Amino acid sequence: MKGIQAEIYLLGIVVIWGSTFAIIKGILDQIMPFTFLAYRFFLAAFVLYVIFWKRLRNIDKIILKKGFLIGIFLFLGYTFQTVGLKYTTATKAGFITGLSVVLVPIISYFFIKEKINRNSVIGVIFAIIGLWFLNYNSSFNFNFGDFLVLLCA
Repeated sequence: MKGIQAEIYLLGIVVIWGSTFAIIKGILDQIMPFTFLAYRFFLAAFVLYVIFWKRLRNIDKIILKKGFLIGIFLFLGYTFQTVGLKYTTATKAGFITGLSVVLVPIISYFFIKEKINRNSVIGVIFAIIGLWFLNYNSSFNFNFGDFLVLLCA
């Protein structure tokens, strides 16, 4: 894959990812967040079962336990994001979720003592400034939905 083709694919992925916040926000005006999550994950489980049913018969118990643990964290992330989206704007939810990229160096510093390089510090500063501008009006309005989406990130 050449440079321009890869960039077009990346742009397409970003457009799809970014548009999901507005789409899900619209869906949440019609149904409750946990109902949406149930439909979403039952459909995903069904599709994955159809694709991988032969491999699932031979799954190791240790892998199953680890997958279950990872699944709990994935469930919590999607729950925080979806419920948070009910109480905030799609724009803010998308931006706050995108902060996960700059939160990784901070979390790595505190939990595994990994040093933060200069570019990471600059990225964190700009992300915080962006979050401030996004939430700034006459009073800083960081609401409950924003907090839940931040927990997802």
